[in-house]
Amino acid sequence: MTAPLATLHYPGSLFEVDKGTASDECVIALHSIGVEAHSFSKLFDRLAVTYPCLSYDLRGHGTALALSQFDLNRLVDDAVQVVESCRFAKVHLLGHSLGGVIAALAAARLGNSISHKVQSLSIIASPPTGLAVFGERAQAMQNESRQSIVESTLQRWFGGLEESPALVEAMQYAEQQLNRVPVQSLVSSWQSLAQFSGYESLGAQLPATLLVTGDQDLSTPVAAMQVILAALHQADKTDTELHIIEGTGHMLPLTPPDTLIDALMTHFTVSGATHFR
Repeated sequence: MTAPLATLHYPGSLFEVDKGTASDECVIALHSIGVEAHSFSKLFDRLAVTYPCLSYDLRGHGTALALSQFDLNRLVDDAVQVVESCRFAKVHLLGHSLGGVIAALAAARLGNSISHKVQSLSIIASPPTGLAVFGERAQAMQNESRQSIVESTLQRWFGGLEESPALVEAMQYAEQQLNRVPVQSLVSSWQSLAQFSGYESLGAQLPATLLVTGDQDLSTPVAAMQVILAALHQADKTDTELHIIEGTGHMLPLTPPDTLIDALMTHFTVSGATHFR
């Protein structure tokens, strides 16, 4: 039996697609608020042709629903431990939304380690800093109905997008997950985002970084990702790029277009030549 790609130290599931040809590199992906590790299944179908891929259920989500009270530091601790336990020498760390914040903080912390295990960082549709609205949203959710939470979230994630079979499937999955996740998990998640102090002090510790967003994202607009780009360039992270994908919204991993796959694959390949340059 093949050994797991990594170890999760709390009760929850790892989602692995281990068919890639890379001998010493893998992808570890951290998911958004309200969904779970399998939100990367379509993305992994493509990436795993080359790279073994791993995700796990963040606290309060998926198989870890019972762990609904947490903060940002605990989520980052979890990510660091998963990366450190990975049996591959090099990790391409990827995060979506809240997962992007966790991935950035984990990569920065691991950037000071001897192993320099994080080869590259990819951040998809993620906020540049904690905002007051995140804390306000967490507070409001404690008094909202489940239906109201689900409807407002789906609007932020999918509003205004052209309907297609793939979009309908993505929305059905998202609605199912949002009806399942404990409200306390959503509250803890938004409170965790509100705790994020931004990228200004992270640049020196980060590996080559790719930023990706959809041009129709209502939840994390392009302008938010441009703030991250400016902050990292200000910190002399010139190996940081922003890739804007036309006709797409916030939940890019659920309906990954070819342009997303191509951008990630190019980033993973090029990062080997620029790693901590």
